[in-house]
Amino acid sequence: MAQIIFLGTAGSSAVVNKQLRSSGGIILKVEDLQFHIDPGPGALQKAREYGVQLQHNTAVLVSHHHLNHCNDLNAVIDAMTHSGIENRGIVLGSKSVLIGGEGCHPFLTQYHQNLVEKIIPLEKNHKVAIELVEINALPAEHTDRTALGFKFFCPKFTLSYTGDIVSRLSYQR
Repeated sequence: MAQIIFLGTAGSSAVVNKQLRSSGGIILKVEDLQFHIDPGPGALQKAREYGVQLQHNTAVLVSHHHLNHCNDLNAVIDAMTHSGIENRGIVLGSKSVLIGGEGCHPFLTQYHQNLVEKIIPLEKNHKVAIELVEINALPAEHTDRTALGFKFFCPKFTLSYTGDIVSRLSYQR
């Protein structure tokens, strides 16, 4: 069985700042696996509201360093590991979030790095398998040069997530 739960569809930072629509990310459940994608502000509250148990997360994925995509990363890891009592889970994401770069500090704290089993900074076209799900890191056009999208190859379906779209006006004639 598979399930997608939207903990928020806020989109731009202007909408996130007002919290008119929540921004807690997306939960993808595939059989016994649970993936939390882009845990933005309010992830813990919305997970509770929708009956999602974050301690069941198999992995947390973060597409890039904007707050509406990574703000609650450390809080979600804390919930997932019972404040470090249970060292578990995988964190995958853009290098800017996990290790920093280009004048940006990493959002994943050293303390929270030590609570999880594995941290995988992804690059475009990088592939990772977590049990029966393969995840491909997709290239993304963004101001964060390490930004990614994710493509999930599951046993019965394929799901793609762009992460973010930087809008540009362009006309083709």
